[in-house]
Amino acid sequence: ANHVSVSWLYAAQDTQFPFEHLQSAKYRQQRVAAVQPGEKLFGPVVHLVRHPLKVISSTRRCFCGKGMRTLPAGKRNDLRSWKFVSRHVPEISLSVSDMPLDGIARSALYWFHWNTLILSRYPEATVLQLETVTGPKLLEALNKVNANNTKLPETIKSSSFHTSPVQEKLKLPDVTWSQLWKEDEVLAQSILDLAQRFGYEQGRTMEELTNGA
Repeated sequence: ANHVSVSWLYAAQDTQFPFEHLQSAKYRQQRVAAVQPGEKLFGPVVHLVRHPLKVISSTRRCFCGKGMRTLPAGKRNDLRSWKFVSRHVPEISLSVSDMPLDGIARSALYWFHWNTLILSRYPEATVLQLETVTGPKLLEALNKVNANNTKLPETIKSSSFHTSPVQEKLKLPDVTWSQLWKEDEVLAQSILDLAQRFGYEQGRTMEELTNGA
């Protein structure tokens, strides 16, 4: 089959997924039922990663498409996202009193444990940075060829849809390594180690990253 599907939800193994359309759920169930012993549901798998500080900054504003927890739809989708995550990452509490939605800890734990979950479930996956992925690189990772020889873009245009609004960024500016370190030194170092495995902050130490920040 020549189907390609993209979602952060695929990191987890579950029977129900938020934001899944009825037809998509039906197709997924049929596909799961048809998988033979030893056969994988997905393949090849591309693990798209993003710089941890960007993800942490974004999801603490709202774990939703438009980044607006202040709007009813944003608030609803934000809670649906965190509810799903907490089912698969026990370190993340559903209780907002224990772990505020806009707190750094919640989003930092998400970035680290969700990416770790993907690595454990799909060790053979090709890791590509969202910031530098190109059309040719993506096709190569998917073992696909450009059959009609059309010119593929060297850069993939950023989407303006899944972007935090300016007013939300003013209320909650981007998280820094210093803030992360003050929140939890062990977790911050684990995040840096994993980020460097993904190709970010190469050759830099936590001391350098937090100096004066």
